Amino acid sequence: MQEPISGALTPFHPQPQRRRPWWLFIAPIAVVATVAGGYVAMTPTVSKLNGMNLLPANTILAAQISIDRSDWLRLREMGTPASRSILERELAKWSQETLGSTDLLKSIPPWLGKEIYWAQLATGDHLTLLAIRNELPAQPGSQRQYQGVTIWETATASRAVIAYKDEKFLAIGSKRIIEQVISAPKRQNLAFVTAYAQMNQAITGSDSIAQIYVNLPEVLGSKSKAKLTSQAMLMNISIKDQVLAAKGVVWSNKKLTPSKNSPGFAAQLPDRTMLMLSGSSLGQLWAEYLSLAANNPAAPIQPQVLQDSLKSSTGLDLNSDVLSWGSGEFAVAIVPQTPAAQTQIESGSVGGAVLLLSRSTDPAATDQTMSSLDQTMANRYKFKVDKTNLKDLSIVRWSAALGGTQATHGWLPNQVAFLTLGVPITEQFLPSPDKSLENHSDFRKVISGGISPIAFGGSKAIDAQVYIDVNKMSTNGNLPLQKFPADTQTILQAINSIGLVSNAVSEQANRFDLAIYLKSVAK
Repeated sequence: MQEPISGALTPFHPQPQRRRPWWLFIAPIAVVATVAGGYVAMTPTVSKLNGMNLLPANTILAAQISIDRSDWLRLREMGTPASRSILERELAKWSQETLGSTDLLKSIPPWLGKEIYWAQLATGDHLTLLAIRNELPAQPGSQRQYQGVTIWETATASRAVIAYKDEKFLAIGSKRIIEQVISAPKRQNLAFVTAYAQMNQAITGSDSIAQIYVNLPEVLGSKSKAKLTSQAMLMNISIKDQVLAAKGVVWSNKKLTPSKNSPGFAAQLPDRTMLMLSGSSLGQLWAEYLSLAANNPAAPIQPQVLQDSLKSSTGLDLNSDVLSWGSGEFAVAIVPQTPAAQTQIESGSVGGAVLLLSRSTDPAATDQTMSSLDQTMANRYKFKVDKTNLKDLSIVRWSAALGGTQATHGWLPNQVAFLTLGVPITEQFLPSPDKSLENHSDFRKVISGGISPIAFGGSKAIDAQVYIDVNKMSTNGNLPLQKFPADTQTILQAINSIGLVSNAVSEQANRFDLAIYLKSVAK
């Protein structure tokens, strides 16, 4: 232990612990972790995570956060002034509850080390561990001994100093929890829970300023336990070149099949694409959704409702008419019109289109499905259906009788079928875009540039990719987008783009890399 800092030290008075929903605790922690990304110094903090060896095995939600002041100095360089104010406000609330201080950025207690751990247990109790760097100030409350350890007790909480290896922590929680931490035998803690240990091994070695662990069935509630195949999630959060990155693993009790192919549709999309969701197997995605949504009232759309709606509106059967040939690689994208075409849009009209791509395993069956759809659109919905050529390629165009919405479908190279719904965008990607999304700088910042293999020796192939150009989505006033609360909208305005990739890397582990490209505050 380092020499004590001279001078009077202000005693630590934590706030009373109150029973609150789990998300009210993890939300500020996640915000702090996000904020921390903007503060990381040029040399990231690498935690030994010793505190995880003190958290009980029945922990269902945990967070480890570095509070080294050098990690927090770049906040004012990230985001926007408005978003920075929101994040600092949330940080002040969190630090007041955890540390009894609202000015953590300016004054870290000299005894406090570089790490804070927070946990919620299956019993509903909460535990906080504060790393001790220097001599601890006098603690309030009465003293008693428990198995040779001094416990300070007040009406609101118990606290004790607990050592692990070369570190000491101030543990704060209920009397029962503090005694449990003191008396817990070795290997009866979170660090030795199988899912946590395996996942931590998978992402170890990454420079991180925070780690978050979630026992998914326990946190999501008892109604989901029997149906949820995903058992736990662990992610490390780090920062590099304005990109806040979360490298994580989701642990499953269902046998996973690592993908051998990666969807490559970003090369087929124009660089002005605002949103892309692509995957290696539409059939697998649908099967997983069936499993998740089965008898689950919380599912956004029940599978049978979706299938019945498709059947009633188009006459198509999802399994026999779509998945029979389109169960492979796929992509869904939102593409705006070109700036020149955008100026011609009527007021109130939608300024973009949805683009669907699917690699067909049976082109003849695909043609049959689309021909049936052409007849439905012409006979039932009175669309004008025309076959035409665009850039020497044959396409089919649907046009509404009163103008406005259009649709086109046809073929791209390598047996890729496409369908657009909305304003005309086909010329932007047929037969290939002049400038592709794959080569766009923002896309490469959060997708291509942020992917690296992790443990388990799994394939580098990708099951799914998600890309959101937040700048374009938030500034295109002609898209019918979800309206967010004011604070959320302010946070979104501090983000350039978001990228997510995932893939099964073993029979039980699904990895994900999430990247958020933040704006830089003008100096």
